[in-house]
Amino acid sequence: MRTKLSIGVVVAMTAALFAVLATTSGAGAQPVKCKVGSITWKITGKKTNRITHAHGYQLPPGGSMSITKSASKVATLTSSVKKSAGGSVNAGNVLVHAEAHFQVDLAKSGSRTTSSSIKVSSQIAKSRKDRYIAAWGGRKYFTGKWTKYSCDIPSVGYKPEARGTWHSYGPASDGLALCPAKRYHRGSLPYIACRQVWH
Repeated sequence: MRTKLSIGVVVAMTAALFAVLATTSGAGAQPVKCKVGSITWKITGKKTNRITHAHGYQLPPGGSMSITKSASKVATLTSSVKKSAGGSVNAGNVLVHAEAHFQVDLAKSGSRTTSSSIKVSSQIAKSRKDRYIAAWGGRKYFTGKWTKYSCDIPSVGYKPEARGTWHSYGPASDGLALCPAKRYHRGSLPYIACRQVWH
């Protein structure tokens, strides 16, 4: 009887010791917040409509017709990535993440819109009065900031490695707007074009 009691006491003490060790080990463990060597990005920005080509034409009264007109350069848009702090960064990587953020194809860093005139074709509605149109070309223009984060210590988490600014532009759009501007949504490309060529 005494032997069985002694064995029971030893088993209970051993279990208690392991419980204390497990509790102590758990208390000292650090949570894993990231994987060493991993990278993440933060992209912020806004978009606006910009006219790059425009020209105004006055058409006499008449029926509906299909016409082609040219529009000359009025502004140049560029694409660029700049660093304000931190280590070296590939400009292409910044713009790839900006594309994902805005869900749009952006021009590569160093690109610029064409300085040559463009041709625009469209159908013009009939009218009993003179028609004032704006041949235009334009794009959505994006500007913003970027931050690159890296992981060195899993328990610490991501920390900023580099940051800077970026700007770029999306695919080209063009058209013939039948002015005045109030016919179109404020801030749209046709609206801006009419305002520019017919003050």
